[in-house]
Amino acid sequence: MSENLREQLLLLPAYFQGHLLLTLTAITMGVLISVPLGVWAEQSARVKRPLLAVVSIVQTFPSLAILALVVALLGGRIGFLPAFIALTLYSMLPIVRNTVTGLESVSASVVEAARGIGMSPYQILREVKLPLAMPVIVAGIRTAMVWTVGLATLSTLVGATSFGNYIFTGIQTRNLVAVTVGSLASAALAVGLDGLVAAIQWLLEKRNEAVDSARLRSIWRSVSAAIAVIICLVLYGLLPQPRADYIVAGKPFTEQYIMVGLLAAELEEAGFKVEQRLGLGSDVVFEAVSNGTVDLYVEYTGTIWSNYMNQEGNPGREAIRSGVIDYLER
Repeated sequence: MSENLREQLLLLPAYFQGHLLLTLTAITMGVLISVPLGVWAEQSARVKRPLLAVVSIVQTFPSLAILALVVALLGGRIGFLPAFIALTLYSMLPIVRNTVTGLESVSASVVEAARGIGMSPYQILREVKLPLAMPVIVAGIRTAMVWTVGLATLSTLVGATSFGNYIFTGIQTRNLVAVTVGSLASAALAVGLDGLVAAIQWLLEKRNEAVDSARLRSIWRSVSAAIAVIICLVLYGLLPQPRADYIVAGKPFTEQYIMVGLLAAELEEAGFKVEQRLGLGSDVVFEAVSNGTVDLYVEYTGTIWSNYMNQEGNPGREAIRSGVIDYLER
């Protein structure tokens, strides 16, 4: 095993935990929001069309634009929260649509029979329509799961830990091993979660059919064990973690990765606990420092002079430096 590959694999547990936590919390929130909305839309024609239009419009926005918009709406805050909100929004379309489709596919004669034996509308929904529509709803969750795993790699750009850390760092530093590890890990997670949801979908479809009970019990045990492991990992990720003394951030190009590493090494040598946020955009990291989400990063006087101070011309090095210092101290 090469030294490069060994270094990348050492990062795998942290990146896996971050990616899994982000994906599953976003999907869970998406389900909690989307299924009730889908039920509401199926019962009200007035709600159905505008709701499906809104979630479809959200899906048409570029994912990076959604991430940038959420960061801006949160006042420049970076990290888990903006990525979580953006991924939740992106997960809603297939779940809402499949909830509506599944409920509408329930036979009218079945609903009429339930009504004929005295069931209330709520009982019909809970006891008849939702159980029959569940395989279709789970199929929507399955689609959303795969989408979310893939899109979560972009969360690196707003400071959330994911397999995107491998990919973007590897691209900028021409590290093919890092890109490969990140891509394969993301694909493996997508396949694994898709297989788990597919097993749940199969169990829901076969629950009333004559299927070998031993096989059903075996699959249920496997699915339950996998879910238990995932829940433990997610709960561990949600536990309060000791905050770093300093959060050092950097932009997504080669020399910034080097400077972040140098700053982190100096601080760690001095006895401080340091957290690194790599691959952030210029505006994102500048806002993060302004609101205290990030403690320090290396910026260029020319960038501040032209991009943030909106100055033109070149009055000389010392004049620019003095102007930038005055601007930052305000």
